[in-house]
Amino acid sequence: MIKRYDPKRMSKSPAYFNQDKLDWMNAEYIRKDTIDDLVSKITELISEGETDIAKKLQKLSLTNLKEFIYQVTKIYQNESYKLTDIMKRVDFYANVCDHKMGLNQLDKLPKDDTLAVLNTLSDKIKKLRDSPDDEVDFRKMIDMVSAETGVSGRKLYFPLNISFTGNQSAPQINEIMNLYSYSTILKLLDNSIKYLQGSSVQYS
Repeated sequence: MIKRYDPKRMSKSPAYFNQDKLDWMNAEYIRKDTIDDLVSKITELISEGETDIAKKLQKLSLTNLKEFIYQVTKIYQNESYKLTDIMKRVDFYANVCDHKMGLNQLDKLPKDDTLAVLNTLSDKIKKLRDSPDDEVDFRKMIDMVSAETGVSGRKLYFPLNISFTGNQSAPQINEIMNLYSYSTILKLLDNSIKYLQGSSVQYS
C-alpha cells in the first residue's frame, strides 16, 4: 500500500459514503452465507443487545428461538440487505397477533371468494388443532382449499398473504404458516373473516 500510494493520483473530489452501495454489498454476502452461519451471527447480535431490535428480541419468550430464527432466515435470506432486516422479521412473526395487518387490503378482493378461502382453510386448521399432526403440509392444504372452493391464483393467495403477513405480496405463504401455532393461524384467519363481515377485530 505504501509503495503504491501517490498523492498525484488522488481525486480532487471529496470522498462520500454511499449507504445504498454498502447495503447492496452486504446483501450479496448474506445471500452467499449459510443459514447456520447467519443464525449464529444473529444470535450473537441478540446476545450483545446493542440495537433496539436486539433488545426487543432478548425479551421474546419463545422456547425454540434459535429454530424460529432459522426458519425466518431461510424464508428471507435472499431479500435481506442487513441482518437487522431478518431480526425485524423475527420480531414481527413472533408477535404477529399484536400487529394491525392492513386488512383493508381485503376490500380490493371479491368478498365471496375471499370468505370461502378463509373459512375453508380455517375449518381445516381446526381439525388439525383437534388432531395434531407434526407432518402437516400447508402447501397441499392450500391446494385442497383451491380445489374445494374453485378459487385460484391471486384470489386464493392474496387473502392468505394479507391475513398472515399484512401484505398482498409475500414469500411462500406455506412457509410463513409453518412459523405459527395453530391457534395463531386461527386467530389471524378469524380477524380477516370478522373484518369482511363488518365485525370488530381484536388485537392482542
